[in-house]
Amino acid sequence: MADLSDRASLDVPPSWSLALRRILEAPGVVLVVGGTDSGKTTFCKLLARTGAEAGLRVSFVDADIGQSTVGPPGCIGWATVSKQGALTEKALWFIGTYSPAGHLPEVITGTRTLVARALRSKAELVVVDSTGLVRGWTGYQLKTAKAQILRPRHLAIFAGQKELGPLPLVLSTLRSVRIHRLRVPAGVRKRDPAERRAYRETRFREFFSECSELTFAFPDLFLWGRSWYRPGTPLTEAQRVELERRLQITLAHAERKESMTFVVRAARELERYAESVPAISRRGVRLLPVETWKGRLCAVEREPGDALAVGKLLSVDFKTRTVRLLGRRLARGRGRILKIGAEVPV
Repeated sequence: MADLSDRASLDVPPSWSLALRRILEAPGVVLVVGGTDSGKTTFCKLLARTGAEAGLRVSFVDADIGQSTVGPPGCIGWATVSKQGALTEKALWFIGTYSPAGHLPEVITGTRTLVARALRSKAELVVVDSTGLVRGWTGYQLKTAKAQILRPRHLAIFAGQKELGPLPLVLSTLRSVRIHRLRVPAGVRKRDPAERRAYRETRFREFFSECSELTFAFPDLFLWGRSWYRPGTPLTEAQRVELERRLQITLAHAERKESMTFVVRAARELERYAESVPAISRRGVRLLPVETWKGRLCAVEREPGDALAVGKLLSVDFKTRTVRLLGRRLARGRGRILKIGAEVPV
């Protein structure tokens, strides 16, 4: 079980001590905003632990999908915090990538949903961590929209960082939000990309060490990136043989849905197919290599983001119409969507 107890080497800046005292005097939802390696996650952990020690019912919503504390990278996590600083995971909201760029609606919706669940569970203090994406128009949109939708009681901003641009000024205009300006602690060191990747790998290893193999019946829809696949009716043997003759390749599987025939086959034939088959023969045909999804982060969902299970996709079996993953089941119910995300680095 993860915890927030390691504070031995932390020299708490005066601005942090002041913010902690003022937030705990009037607890509620606290959104913490800062650039990469500014100390925001450390402040979030300190605030959550201090609130729990003071006897408050505390929830931690971790929206830092690239450097996660709750759950695996690629997910927004919600956990409760004990007086001893132990985290108990309550829910995960699947994003499927390690950066919010290109996924702003999903990140904002997931954060809002988990904060609402925390409040419904009677949490008195909800600490919301966020990614370090603050630079440029994308960072501006993400943090501004998140603050407007969450309407936190407190907004803790790490001031003095050039990459924040106009964000501190814009966020300080929000009505009924108490602003706390925090200083980046002395000695904070910027981690290079290799260190950040290593942290993600460690978090994945910890997550998968507690996972098991899960099997689900075919969902109604497969989503990956900006592509989609809707399982249909398998072709008969005679239809498949004719399709193989027409396409001049050997098929692993073929099926029809509406006006589209989907073909799953070995990736090594992609180049030969592209060179040898006239364009007219490819009309209405979509080609998916068998290896398309294997080893990727995935979630089986009831509805977008609301995961029944999260893990690493092991196989898609078109004969038995099942998908198999190494993962953690989060809830019961029928999976309607299989969402496929980034490659898992371990």
